[in-house]
Amino acid sequence: MTKKFEEFNAKFKFLFALEKDTEVARALNIPDTSFASMKRHNNIPYDKVIKYCEEKCVDLNWIINLK
Repeated sequence: MTKKFEEFNAKFKFLFALEKDTEVARALNIPDTSFASMKRHNNIPYDKVIKYCEEKCVDLNWIINLK
């Protein structure tokens, strides 16, 4: 079973041409250690993702629609 965080992280990296978790954390304005903890606990920072996508005019349906 794929963790939702891993699926989210892969989509976010693809969509915004990022390669590393640290780049995702920086884009979402989250400290690296907090991002690592979220990843470990499978917690997606929805509030940060929504804000970032709205700022970039990106449709949330694709990135948030996780299985």
